[in-house]
Amino acid sequence: MTQYLDRTNAMPEYLPYPRFLLKLSLTPAAKLIYAMLLDRYTLSKKNNWQDEEGHIYLVYPIDKLAEDLEISASAVKRSFNELTEAGLIRRSRKGFSSPNRIYIMIPEDTALVGQKKSGYAAPIIAGCENNWKDWVGMHEAAIKVESDRMKDTEPTVIKVESDRMKDTEPTVIKVESDRMRDTAQTVIRVESDRMRDTEQTVIGSPDEPSYSPQTDLHTDTQPTPNQYTINNNTLNNLTQTSERAYGEFGNVMLTEAEYGELNDAYPDIFPAMLDFLSARIRDKAIPDEPHGAILRRMLE
Repeated sequence: MTQYLDRTNAMPEYLPYPRFLLKLSLTPAAKLIYAMLLDRYTLSKKNNWQDEEGHIYLVYPIDKLAEDLEISASAVKRSFNELTEAGLIRRSRKGFSSPNRIYIMIPEDTALVGQKKSGYAAPIIAGCENNWKDWVGMHEAAIKVESDRMKDTEPTVIKVESDRMKDTEPTVIKVESDRMRDTAQTVIRVESDRMRDTEQTVIGSPDEPSYSPQTDLHTDTQPTPNQYTINNNTLNNLTQTSERAYGEFGNVMLTEAEYGELNDAYPDIFPAMLDFLSARIRDKAIPDEPHGAILRRMLE
């Protein structure tokens, strides 16, 4: 049942929806999530959640946001990537199991408390003071790099993806088949090496003394020191070279070393590019080469 609004009615609870969102080319889901984050920002401001630079940040886990909006977590991730590319939010990782910090950004021509800041998109700062210029100075190098990349309009992401789609022969099935063959060869070679080393340890050379219960009791019950070294080296090599599945669709194959190296080198954009590559693999639109090499080229 509904009723008319008149002078005696109070306004219902509502989300802050900035007018500049009406002019941006964003999906409705991204605009709604930005309004939800802006509403959560008011709570962070009230609780004085700010970093050492005075920037207000908020914490809103993806699963919780998906539950509040009754949408999938993957839809929230896509909207986060869309807002990040538009420069409306910035996420900062604070640990492996800790949720990301989210910073709300506004367009450069948006006035705050009677002020109009130009030149860069400014973060929302406690009390809306004039320390936004300090933030610009700290991030000027990153902004300049992005500006230089935009000047080179020829090798765009669209052109790269178009070129990749032309090569339809090396499909995901072929890539996986090659990986399974290489993995099988590696396992067989490792097992063969282990059997050879074990035979050499048990049989020994003709010049070795014969078996004696008094002298060889320890050798029969435990591996030799040389065998310990062989087993440890083999286990370490397998751990470093074995691949695991990452990405939104669980189809980006990376070693632990590759994942750690790329995540440390590009902490701000690596998760988004990982999900982007995962979507391209799902659509069978990648070349026949290791996923780590593709990611490294996209990030560089």
